[in-house]
Amino acid sequence: MMTDLRFALRQLLKSPGFTSLALLTLALGIGLNTAIFSLINDLFLRGLQFKEPGRVVHMYSNARQRNLLELAVSVPRFQHFRASQKIFDGFEGENIIPFTLTGLGDAVQLFGGKVTSNYFDVLGVQPIRGRNFLPEEEETADVAMVTENFWQKRMGGDPNVIGRSITLDGVPHTIVGVLPNLPGMTIEQARAALPPLEQSYRAQYPDKIDSSSVMTLKTLPEDVTGNLRPAFATLLAAVAFVLLIACSNVANLLLVRFSGRRREIALRMALGASRASVLRLFIFESLLVSVLAGAVGAGLAYELVPFVPKMAANFLPFDPETSISLSLPVLGFTILLSLLTGVAMGVYPALQSSRADLVEGLKEGGRGTSGSMQQHRFRKILVGTQVALSVTLLAGAALLITSFVKLSQQNIGFRPQNMWTGLVTLPQAAYPDSATRQRFVEKTLAALQRIPTIQSATISGDIPLIAAAAANMLYTRPDGEILPVDKRAAAAGHDIAPGYFKTFSIPILAGRDIDQHDAADHQNVMLISQAGARKVFGNENPIDKTLLISSASTPVEIIGVVGDVRMRRIADPDEVEIYRPWAQENFP
Repeated sequence: MMTDLRFALRQLLKSPGFTSLALLTLALGIGLNTAIFSLINDLFLRGLQFKEPGRVVHMYSNARQRNLLELAVSVPRFQHFRASQKIFDGFEGENIIPFTLTGLGDAVQLFGGKVTSNYFDVLGVQPIRGRNFLPEEEETADVAMVTENFWQKRMGGDPNVIGRSITLDGVPHTIVGVLPNLPGMTIEQARAALPPLEQSYRAQYPDKIDSSSVMTLKTLPEDVTGNLRPAFATLLAAVAFVLLIACSNVANLLLVRFSGRRREIALRMALGASRASVLRLFIFESLLVSVLAGAVGAGLAYELVPFVPKMAANFLPFDPETSISLSLPVLGFTILLSLLTGVAMGVYPALQSSRADLVEGLKEGGRGTSGSMQQHRFRKILVGTQVALSVTLLAGAALLITSFVKLSQQNIGFRPQNMWTGLVTLPQAAYPDSATRQRFVEKTLAALQRIPTIQSATISGDIPLIAAAAANMLYTRPDGEILPVDKRAAAAGHDIAPGYFKTFSIPILAGRDIDQHDAADHQNVMLISQAGARKVFGNENPIDKTLLISSASTPVEIIGVVGDVRMRRIADPDEVEIYRPWAQENFP
């Protein structure tokens, strides 16, 4: 066998052009398949690295009739459920928010979470250093747990990290644990057991605005990766087509190559070699090509995969600082794929070529390298397969390009060209009230406006299509029947500074813009989107009309109507959008 392998290697080295072409063609197909499988393995097959992730559920509050979907559970409701429930083995809460880290070099913004003390116990995550939070630390202690990435990159892997202090939002926190890097009852029984808890909450808190909403449960894998499955299935099918095209190409090359060695085959068989030994020789040659291509493909995938968290952090549940590597299952997939590829593309050419006619093969003229009728027929089938797969891929690519062109031509309501955006979190300790936050806004805007190359600058609480974390604002009209708080619809509310609409090139269709006079001690004002004005007021002129905002029913005067903006997703329909001055951020 080793002799056959050495001979196959010598044959490949004698034809560097064929070997390079076949190797690179297959390496591209195997590399793309390995890269996509690596992502699928991390997202779907391996599962989230928690204890029994299928039994971990996320709980949301929903009031569909008021356009309130998948809201975070309120603190009173969470506390009531945690104290009263007998459904779950553990019940924990999380609030994912940005923090400003200072004291370790330049100030940076990091995303983290404020969690209940049993958070990591419920997930089954044990720290690699230190300990988990204690119950008595839940409300009063300034303690923190950091990830292994943070410990290594921000703190240099300090072995004495436990007990060190880091400053988050201006408040010192003591590190008590380092977490590993991690991107009972059935869920049907849990859903069935929720109504009694909801009824007891409504009875105890009838005046809470979320007393009329309904709780829903989603398993953790479903919540994190559920909507990604169709896209990745399509992507895997596309790269599988690429590999099939590569296989048919190389099979065609092998058929021509093996046909050109008919004299060698006839000579071997005339000297006593069996057909099985000749067949084995050619299959080894095919397998050697595919294994070498698999090694190159694995290297290609190794280079491609780490870019995904950085390029698609907004769409995939990966930490941009976390490296996705080729795990053992992925390498096993690559080896298996390489072997299957070698067998699939090499068996038929080897079978056809080993059926050599000794007399014909030994003649100088013979058939030359033209091959038999069966070989011609097989080559035609391969060409037809390549054309069919290529047409399918091209059709899919054409549909993708068409969709992209349509999306790029959608009117998103603002002009993103030549616009720079940034995200800043104001630490609560340094900016405890609206007055200090307003001074920050004024100073920052003044500094930006002094830069000669900046034509316009503004500040807002969120950014369209990037960080659209607008608050849900309840509203109702004061004229006619005033709806109770728990029956009111909700709209997306945006805190903006003067110059917002000019900077984003959002047209003001009626009324006026906000200005420096719209301060906290003046009349509460707002602007409303065109779709919102149409939905709330119909054909009436909304200018100078009043809406009651929030659960406090604060009256707010409408001073303008602006163009519709796609805030969350391009494909979303236009909704009610409310814009209020940053200086009046706390008016409700």
